Amino acid sequence: MPFFVQIRCAVVATLVAVALAACGVGGYSRGIFQGNVVGKTVDEVIAQFGEPASKDLSKPDAPKIVYLKKTFDPDNGNKEDAKTIISFRKEGAKVVAYDLDFE
Repeated sequence: MPFFVQIRCAVVATLVAVALAACGVGGYSRGIFQGNVVGKTVDEVIAQFGEPASKDLSKPDAPKIVYLKKTFDPDNGNKEDAKTIISFRKEGAKVVAYDLDFE
């Protein structure tokens, strides 16, 4: 195999490896996820992001839901968050998301 073909194959393999590594983190960046959640009801969040790993609906005016491995921290090397906890509170006639904790 000619040398330039070997070099080209090595470059292509490296680019493919880099692209696949960048895709390794699934989910949403913290900021994007937060922007799409705050101000939404529990049902709206679930409709957009799917069923959470757990729900605490024991306090109707202050429910919490937990997603696992749904978000990542772009300021920390795209480290995946094990948990994303969404807290809701009553605002007017609706109960909406107002705070997120990333663990």
